[in-house]
Amino acid sequence: MRYLIADDEPLARYNIRRLLLEIDSHAWIEEVEHGRTLVQVLREKTFHGVFVDIRMPGIDGLTAINLLVQEGYTFPWVVLTSYPEFSYAKEALDLGACGYLLKPVERKDVEEACRRCFEQLKKIKKEHLQDLKKRWEYCLCSSGQKEKIPENPRICYIPLVLGGDLFSLAQVIEEYLSLQYDPDENLVMRINMEGYTLELIGEYRSEKGEENPPVRMAVKERLRLLLEKTGLPYYGLEGMVVLQFEEALEQFPSLEKNLFYAPLFPQRLFSWMTLRESLLPYGSRELEGAQFLYEGIIALKRRDEERALECFVSLGELFEDFSKELQQTFDQFFQTFVEKQVSLEYLIGGRPNIPRLRERLGLQFPDLFSVSQALKDPIKEIQQYMAAHFREELSVAMLARRYGFSPNYLSSLFHQKTGYTFIEYLTFLRLAKARLLLREGHSVKETAWEVGYRDEKYFARLYREHFGVVPSEEKDAAGKSERLKKLTVNNG
Repeated sequence: MRYLIADDEPLARYNIRRLLLEIDSHAWIEEVEHGRTLVQVLREKTFHGVFVDIRMPGIDGLTAINLLVQEGYTFPWVVLTSYPEFSYAKEALDLGACGYLLKPVERKDVEEACRRCFEQLKKIKKEHLQDLKKRWEYCLCSSGQKEKIPENPRICYIPLVLGGDLFSLAQVIEEYLSLQYDPDENLVMRINMEGYTLELIGEYRSEKGEENPPVRMAVKERLRLLLEKTGLPYYGLEGMVVLQFEEALEQFPSLEKNLFYAPLFPQRLFSWMTLRESLLPYGSRELEGAQFLYEGIIALKRRDEERALECFVSLGELFEDFSKELQQTFDQFFQTFVEKQVSLEYLIGGRPNIPRLRERLGLQFPDLFSVSQALKDPIKEIQQYMAAHFREELSVAMLARRYGFSPNYLSSLFHQKTGYTFIEYLTFLRLAKARLLLREGHSVKETAWEVGYRDEKYFARLYREHFGVVPSEEKDAAGKSERLKKLTVNNG
């Protein structure tokens, strides 16, 4: 953690530094003794917590903070003073202070101040990420003349695209973002189902207001280590560092297009700036083969039978002419990202035609690839799956991953195609089956469990909301009707 202490009294600075190091022995601490220096340092650097004395020579603490707030700077800070000056305390709190400490401070007070600074930093990070996402959506969705978004000259942006298990990768990165609170760095992302990639924009502070290679490499290295720890297969391409947010977004089409050559990347997280040089040893047939392999794997994941057959047949026509080393490179890439121990040589060796390739793929990928013609409407297939598995724990996220959609997109598409939300449709399937079971004489508890509800009271409430009667009344009415039928038959 990084802290800044602003106080004109050396003894006061020493005391706070000592307490901070007792609390966190790895803390990095800077000190200033004038308000003007405080402003200058906070304009250039960021901290996890700032301790500010109210009365300092030149510019006092509150005036310095007010100036920075007006310039748009946000950071967690705490007021220090030797006197209980409550009018100053109110002004400080109005400016966003996390707390108010009376000198000489005690350890418990500093610990509480650090905790509040940390909570404030989380809030600042969350708001900033939301702002980044809004700007991203604005740039993607707005049409016509766009208003220029003001940029911070001390901020740099770097775009990245990742391929692989998109939803698992996104979940891991989201968890990472929720745990790390470096005020110098942000990372915003979205899943692009059209390109079947995970798009990310890294934002970091550059003290000189220019591209900073050491910082860029540190950001990239932290992301690489994070991805390596997950054990998930991935490949990625890093774009050029720019000073304008829109310029980072504009690089995504080129980055995603060049991901076609991922089977030839010398590293899993690679730089677009050195891509051309690394591809120079390969001829047009090798480059074309890498593209067919990449698109074929994506087609398998999308359950696109026609495109998968087209890509792998085309790759088969080239594959036997490649060097053994390149064949092994392609084979390793294929097995990694389809997560199957099946070789490319088996699938496409001998230049198979479409019927033979369809048979081989159907045998190896029954869950991803249909030997028969795939359904044209994925929502109908999802409805059929829900009808067969409604007793199980179903979720939009699970179905989205199974059928190759983002959860938000699937939820929207499902409602558009069926007129129901996912929960409404699942509830309809379960309660329709429940009604039949109750009318057949099954108990309420047995029926609830049979259709996927473990809470009998919750099931009864849902049933009454949909049918106007509680399950026990439905069962009793069905029993009376059956007895009446038997009585009528016997009397007849």
